[in-house]
Amino acid sequence: MTLSHTHTLSLSVSLAHTLTLSLSLSLSRLTQPHTHTYTQAVIPGGVSVPMLTAEMCEDALMDFDGLRVYKSALGTGSMTVLDKSQDPIAVVARIASFFK
Repeated sequence: MTLSHTHTLSLSVSLAHTLTLSLSLSLSRLTQPHTHTYTQAVIPGGVSVPMLTAEMCEDALMDFDGLRVYKSALGTGSMTVLDKSQDPIAVVARIASFFK
């Protein structure tokens, strides 16, 4: 039996996707077909979970156990991909201001 989970992949306002995929895909395999620039970080499960670097995404699996290895989580499955055009510090500051 293959488990699947719906992921919302947010690349930018104009490139948002909703995908239904099998669990345990690598994060890099999941994001590469949808990003046309270098991925520098991924928030894998909504803004309440820790961000992963591009290097972590090479091996990280998009499932509960795979993300736990990197001290992150699947959360809501609402993944945000930061490419080289985005400043990760500015992204985190904006997220923090939302929770103020």
